[in-house]
Parts: sequence; structure tokens; C-alpha cells
Amino acid sequence: MVLNEGLQRVGIYAFRGCSSLQSIILPSTVAKVDDYAFGECTSLRDVELHEGIQKILENAFNGCFALERLAFPGLLFV
Repeated sequence: MVLNEGLQRVGIYAFRGCSSLQSIILPSTVAKVDDYAFGECTSLRDVELHEGIQKILENAFNGCFALERLAFPGLLFV
């Protein structure tokens, strides 16, 4: 899933429990990802962030046990 440019924040519980979500690309306009925004997305494997990101709250990806790839601007955590 690719979120639209212009989005500034992924709010609390925005995608929580979305078991069909496998990948997400956040646009460069997203500055903040709130607590549990992707919590318990049990199929989420791939997350790509961009240079606009300023804050990812502590539990944003809580329970995402399938997560294999988290790409930050200029960095890749595998």
C-alpha cells in the first residue's frame, strides 16, 4: 500500500489489526507515526519511510511479528 503525498501523520490505531496489510510506503510528507498506528498488523513485512519522518512513537509497530524490512532514508534495517 502506498499512502498519498500530503499526508502528514499516521494517527493512533490507524491500521491496527489490519491482518491483510503486507507492505506500506509512507510519503515524504509524513512527519509522525503515532502509537499503535500499525499495531498487530500480523502480516506486515515491509515498511518504507522517507526523509520527512521526524518521530515514530514507541509502539507504532507493536505486534508486527512478520516485519522483515524497515527502510529509513539512507538506512536499511533487515
